[in-house]
Formats: sequence, C-alpha cells, structure tokens
Amino acid sequence: MSTLRLDEILDHYHQQYAEVPGFFGLESQAIWDFFLRAQADLGVNGDFLEIGVYKGKSAILGALYLRQGETAVLVDLNPVPETRAMLEKVRPDANVYIESLSTEAAFNREITARAGRFRWCHVDGDHTGYSALHDIRLCASVLAPNGILVVDDYFNFRYPQLTASVYQFLFDHPIEWKMILAGANKAYLCRAAVYRTYEAIIRKRLITLCKEHSLTLCKSSYVSDWGSYSVTPAYGGPVFIGMDDRPQDGPEEAVY
Repeated sequence: MSTLRLDEILDHYHQQYAEVPGFFGLESQAIWDFFLRAQADLGVNGDFLEIGVYKGKSAILGALYLRQGETAVLVDLNPVPETRAMLEKVRPDANVYIESLSTEAAFNREITARAGRFRWCHVDGDHTGYSALHDIRLCASVLAPNGILVVDDYFNFRYPQLTASVYQFLFDHPIEWKMILAGANKAYLCRAAVYRTYEAIIRKRLITLCKEHSLTLCKSSYVSDWGSYSVTPAYGGPVFIGMDDRPQDGPEEAVY
C-alpha cells in the first residue's frame, strides 16, 4: 500500500516513473488521477485489474492508489519482470500476475473470486476487435457496482476496431452502461446507476484539470444522448465547449 497522500501520488509518479516505456500520456495520467482521487472521496474501495501490461507504465500508477487490503491483478500474455520489480517496490504484496491470454484468464480464480470487487479495470490487451470486446465484457462482469472501466486506444485511427468494440458493448447494454468520459486516447465507462455521481464530479471539478493541462472540456449534447463528456487539446481555444445549440457560459450547462 502506498504511504503517499492522494495529492502527492501523481507528482511522485512523474518523478519516479516518467521514463518507463509505454503509451500512457500526461493527459491520461491526469485523468486517471482525477477519477481515482474522486473514488477515494466517494469512499469507493476495491481492486485494480489491467489486461495488457507491457512495461507497466499505467499499472504502476493505478497500483499507487490502492489501499490496505486491495489487490493489483495484472494480465499479460508475456512475462512482465520489469513491472514486477517496480510494483514490488511500491507494494511488496497483494500483487497478482497472470501470464496468459485474457480469454484464458477469464477463468482464473484470481479474477473470478474477485467478481464485483474491482473498482478500476483497464483494457489494453490484444487490439483486435474480437479480443477487445471480450475483454470489455470480462471487465464489466467483474467490475464493482461503482467502478470505472477504461478502454485504451478509443478513437485511435490505427485501431478503428477498438472503437467499434466499445460501441458494440454499449449497444448491447443500453440501459445498464454509459460512457462517462472520452479523451486522451481512452474511453471511460460506468454503470448507469452511478453515472450521475461521476457526472457531477466531472461537471464541478474537471474544468480545473483542463485549465492546468491545456485541454478543453466538451459536452456538446444532452445527457440522454449518450451522456459522455470529452476532453480535447485546447489549441488556444476555450476551456469549455457546451451544448452546440446553447450559449457556452460554463460547465454547468452539461446537466441539461
């Protein structure tokens, strides 16, 4: 378990792990920090699951937020010795490494026994559409009721099949699941029952993060119209873009 205060974790991560290879940009790191700190404020407890670890760049950040009694479960087809070494410096126990295909890991007791206990699941494995959809479904089946499911490379035009997999899942579960945020190469999903909780936090607090990272927070349509916010590079433009058919005065417009 990390001994750092929540407001120290991201700076510590930048100081200690900035050079770890991987495709996990500063904007995504800041968004993870935003949501994981929000979960702490909400009293959301649970484990961390990542499918597709590579060198551990995102796994390390996720694990830094875990508390006593929470477990990091990492799934990768290949061995991850560098990640093991780094993670065990951060937290010497309560780490599980599953070296297998995610289709096989779905039956692993380390995952099935924790069904409903994962508060954060990150899908970053095989980038085929079939495998991505499988991994999204797996994570959805084990995610805690108030957890967040993150999908990497959403709207990365190198992998259009991943975006298709996200929407296939949402089309299959139009009542139960919603996308809460999209941006910085990732999609963030939650159950509809907790959408309002996370939406309120985004509406009240995410604008500050956008100012700090030269991002624009967008909410161009109604909550009933998929409901998702997005963040984009600001390019010198406004920090908030609201409903396309309403004056853009501030993020409070997003409640409509």
